[in-house]
Amino acid sequence: MFLFSLLISTASTPPVLTTPASTATPPPTVSAKPKIIDGLPYTRKLRVYTTSYDGNCLGCRGRTYSGTEVKKGVCAVDPKVISLGSWFYIPNYGKCHAEDIGEAVKGLRVDVGWEDASKGWLPQGWKDIYILE
Repeated sequence: MFLFSLLISTASTPPVLTTPASTATPPPTVSAKPKIIDGLPYTRKLRVYTTSYDGNCLGCRGRTYSGTEVKKGVCAVDPKVISLGSWFYIPNYGKCHAEDIGEAVKGLRVDVGWEDASKGWLPQGWKDIYILE
């Protein structure tokens, strides 16, 4: 009976393992080379289909979803892919701010803004874009 109660009493109190904070080794520091495109640091690259637009079309009001004016440097995105407010870089276009959405802008599609698309436009097609830090 004594042996049985000894087993019960020791089995009910699990051992506690402690390591003093001063002896714990910190995780190693990883210093990865930053990713740079045309002098701009970026976090990820996406392959998207680009088209051009302006605010001058029939039924357009010249303003983005965010309320800003449609012009070069403003882009329409699918917010499920690129968050509104994000900055990204498109070679042969420049920096772009995700300020607009559109019915046809779904998935891996980006509509690049212009003040007047007849005077400035980016050829449509598949391009790499770079989400900036």
